[in-house]
Amino acid sequence: MSHMTTAFSVLALATLLPTFASAQQTVTLDQVTGAQTVAEFAALGAHQVISAEFNQNVVGRTMDEGGWTWIINADGTHSSQADDGSWTDSGGTWELVGNQYCRESPGNPRSCSDVYMIANYIRMAGPDGALAGWTVQLQ
Repeated sequence: MSHMTTAFSVLALATLLPTFASAQQTVTLDQVTGAQTVAEFAALGAHQVISAEFNQNVVGRTMDEGGWTWIINADGTHSSQADDGSWTDSGGTWELVGNQYCRESPGNPRSCSDVYMIANYIRMAGPDGALAGWTVQLQ
């Protein structure tokens, strides 16, 4: 491949990147919550979060579902609470196994999920490819 062909290919790719990035930024909460499967979410531009990205972008940040908030702490604990104070879930633990987020808390058995993200929205998915019925937004 010539240097001119390579330069043209890089330039062509670079012109596509702003379009992709801005498409990610313009996704709406309604679009995100409307996705029922990983395939539908991926069609919006969502990607599976790998462990390094999870640690960098999710751990330690508050996530808001619209009726409850959730924090995944760097010390291996997590907690969530209803915005109206009607319930709290604290004392749970978490770990990454491969790229899956695994969690458990008193009264809730261990479960693992794939994590998918677009812009600042996160959805979890089980092995069947179905998305959890809730969406959180990183704050």
